[in-house]
Amino acid sequence: MWRKKYFLVLIFCILSILWSGCSSLKFKNHKTEKNETAIGNAKVFVESFPPQRPEWVNSVPVSDESLFFIGVSNYLANETTARDGARNDALNQVVKYYGTVIQSKVQETKTSKNFSSEIINPYIEQEEIIKSFAHRYVSEILPENYYIEKYLTSRNQEQYICYVKCSVSKEKVKREMDSFAKEISERYSSLLPENNGNRSSSLKSDVENCIAVYKAVSENPLYKAVAFVETSGGKAALDEYALLYAKRIIQNCKIQNESYPKTVEKNSEFLAVLQVHSDEYKNLSSLKAEATLYNKEKSFGTALYEINSENKIKISGNTQSLDYGSYSLKVKLVSDIEKNILGKITADSTVLNFEVTPVYAGLEFRYSENMRPNANIEQKMQNKLQKMIEQYGIPLFIDKLDEKEKIWNFVIFIDSERLASHESVSKIKVLCNIALEKNGVAQVQGESFSGIGLSSNEEKSLLAAFEKAGQSFVLDKEFFEKVKNQFVEKNQEEEN
Repeated sequence: MWRKKYFLVLIFCILSILWSGCSSLKFKNHKTEKNETAIGNAKVFVESFPPQRPEWVNSVPVSDESLFFIGVSNYLANETTARDGARNDALNQVVKYYGTVIQSKVQETKTSKNFSSEIINPYIEQEEIIKSFAHRYVSEILPENYYIEKYLTSRNQEQYICYVKCSVSKEKVKREMDSFAKEISERYSSLLPENNGNRSSSLKSDVENCIAVYKAVSENPLYKAVAFVETSGGKAALDEYALLYAKRIIQNCKIQNESYPKTVEKNSEFLAVLQVHSDEYKNLSSLKAEATLYNKEKSFGTALYEINSENKIKISGNTQSLDYGSYSLKVKLVSDIEKNILGKITADSTVLNFEVTPVYAGLEFRYSENMRPNANIEQKMQNKLQKMIEQYGIPLFIDKLDEKEKIWNFVIFIDSERLASHESVSKIKVLCNIALEKNGVAQVQGESFSGIGLSSNEEKSLLAAFEKAGQSFVLDKEFFEKVKNQFVEKNQEEEN
């Protein structure tokens, strides 16, 4: 009897092992096989709900209208957690399917760079809108689409594995993704200046708003893939559009109303005033002007200038170091707003052409009350003065005829005195002073020079006196050296 019982137990153990092996083989080839938990390795099938395994467990259904996802749980200790595990598995598959739809959408519209699923999926899994779409499908799974198997381990513990069938409408998913793309697009495109009712009057603020949209979209691969904006040429990627929009704001600014001298005397100030204009913005002070001076031979360097509160550029400089001739000043609007993203943006530009000419100084004679102007004397003094200027190599020309107000002026003060003489002889003494003035202020003062003239009449005596005075005038070396320093020495010091 004991041997018979022992034999029956042995047979039961062998059958249990064989059944467990068959059970393991039964699911080994299933594509949704899950890892077993550590509750126990050897299992004996007990029962299933429903009793008969549905065909969709082993073969995923195929349909033109829908896609099916089979969620499978791990082997778990109770039926509830097994159901939850299967639903979570189905949910993850549905979410990944949305990623596939997005990739297809990108390829069709070509609105953005094509991203791999490895890049997009992590962002899809974090996107609440898409997760809500997927959750709805999982929550709508009917009871007949669950299949549960119950096992008993070698330690006499229950284990459950759950299979769930989730169907997704292809057309509905497409509509949902279109809706999602539209929502993301409208959310961020509404921040662009053209769609913002509270548009700023500051160019800088609107450029920064465009870059904020660009960053928000481009730094999220999911948004970058779906966000778009409608243009006259069709759909355009929103991040690229925002970037171009920022550049266009800057590039639409223009230089107008140029005011500058076409000729500039050497050693004088050059001043150009340019007006910057925008049809959209009042405040353009965030831009700068880059000015480059050049001639046919070389470039003399570049400098940056601010744009003031009146949107004007004022460019000034002295022509001391420039030789006579033609020059060009190229002025262009530049921006370093969001430079790390936009780079250096160049807007409108203009070229100002001007000539550097020799300095033309005026010549003024100031007589004492007892004297009358004498054109003959003035011409002789002018000739002597110009001759001495040339002799000392001073880059200066006397221009007494041009009535245009000049920066530099020579002023000669003349006084005369009648001296005692015979009745038939006229004796006159002239006393003169010369000064070089700049804008009415004396810069160089010469020594007094004088002369006495004797002749039969007053006119001839006066001319003779000036002739003698002129001989003293040309000997005033110190005066001409100081005049030269005003135009030559300073230039050489700056060049050195």
